Amino acid sequence: MTQNDSSQDVQRLSIPLTPEERVLLRKLAKIEERSEGKMAQRLIREALDRAKAEGKI
Repeated sequence: MTQNDSSQDVQRLSIPLTPEERVLLRKLAKIEERSEGKMAQRLIREALDRAKAEGKI
């Protein structure tokens, strides 16, 4: 899943996070020079790709 968001139909998702999870996401995003949203999107895509490769989905 490496398509650019601007070239596909994207939908928003609201994800509940604990305060600690939010802080950690913010730190990781800063390290990787991404927004929190783009960092979360990348993590979700990586998890989905891994699940596909493992035959889970």
